Amino acid sequence: MNQEILLERRGNAIHLVYRHFRDPLAAYMLGHQLELTEVAPPGTDGGKELPETNGHATNGQPGGSGQGAGDGHHPRSEGSSDGDFIPGLHCGEYYQAPLETGDNELHALVPLSRVTEVEQAVRTWHVPVVEGADLLSEAGTAETHAPAPEVVPEAVPARSMARIGGAILLVLSLLALAGALVFLGWRTLSREEITMASCMARATEAPAEGTGAALRRWALARPVSIPLRQVLFLGETKLVLADGSFVAIEGAGDLRTLLPLAKAENQEPVIETAAWPPSPAGEFPVLRVDRIRCGQAIFSRAGTIRPLAVLTPAMHRPDRSPKRQPESFWLVNDLRYDDSRRLARLAGQRISVSGRVTIEGQERVLRLGDGTGVRLAPLPAGSRVEPFLSGLANDNPELQVDLVFERVLPWRNAAHPTESRQQTQIAGVGRVISVSVESLVLADAD
Repeated sequence: MNQEILLERRGNAIHLVYRHFRDPLAAYMLGHQLELTEVAPPGTDGGKELPETNGHATNGQPGGSGQGAGDGHHPRSEGSSDGDFIPGLHCGEYYQAPLETGDNELHALVPLSRVTEVEQAVRTWHVPVVEGADLLSEAGTAETHAPAPEVVPEAVPARSMARIGGAILLVLSLLALAGALVFLGWRTLSREEITMASCMARATEAPAEGTGAALRRWALARPVSIPLRQVLFLGETKLVLADGSFVAIEGAGDLRTLLPLAKAENQEPVIETAAWPPSPAGEFPVLRVDRIRCGQAIFSRAGTIRPLAVLTPAMHRPDRSPKRQPESFWLVNDLRYDDSRRLARLAGQRISVSGRVTIEGQERVLRLGDGTGVRLAPLPAGSRVEPFLSGLANDNPELQVDLVFERVLPWRNAAHPTESRQQTQIAGVGRVISVSVESLVLADAD
């Protein structure tokens, strides 16, 4: 038969029965491991005979639970309770006895404080516990202060490792949070220096796909600092930079006063604002100005930026001459010719006139200082001059405009009297070739 162990709680002790082993040495080794004292089994010369069985022994063999023969009294260990007593055994003792089957059987009364040793013995000997296995798991709640079962010391390092892992995770989380706060603070308080044209170009980029692209767009949407470096044209509310950006800055004051402030501070003007949000269609929203400064001097804390166009400035000014020459623009400063004078000689000529662009009815007119004007013919799509003329219409800046004077309008127009040159002071129609103002030159091909 297979070896087996049975356990039964007896007060502050455990009654252990080890069955179906053949080698008596096994009983001795088990008793030695549990630090027990071997005694003679009942019914032998050195033991007490027991007339009754305890349910664990078979065929009248030792292990009975009734009182033994003789004086009917069994001595007990000092301090033991009734539950500690097994007939023929004191707490801390064991005996082994042969059975008729040829097997051996061991009975032991083990102090509850040694339950850990019992569990270790069970594991060492690989003998199944068929009854009372729950006593091994209950060892931690024993009434005596027994050492904790073997599983407890194994659990302590696990809990410690869990605590250490939790602490490491907490530290990493705090570091990640601190890093995020530092990044957000840096992103909020610091400004990226960027040109006006680059800022506009970012806003018109086609939206990229994926999480990485979204994070890049978010990271680039931080506040920006736009230096007004190499200003080609500076008007009351509009300016053109060397990168070609043409913008209107409205509500911040007269931009022309920036020049003396920059000279006094010996610093270039800087606009501090947010970046334009993505606008692939090129329809930029109005952007609020945080402030415009020159060094530490604040020019304005108000205003908005409205993009107008990205221009392509020319590298050279057109050739102008006070006299008519084939490859030059003829400088003309007076178009006050009546019908009897020599205005007709300008027809078809390349001339250069100075004036302000105005919108009169449905027409765009260049008005000279003397009140006369030239009606400007519509320019083709893709013209480099057209966005600037459109953006400056009805503004104050005086431009030098080079054009081909295509035709002269009649002094008196009988069919349309209100369009007579005598009434409108518009000398004729011209096709613009180039425009100059301050350091800006824009030109189309002839």
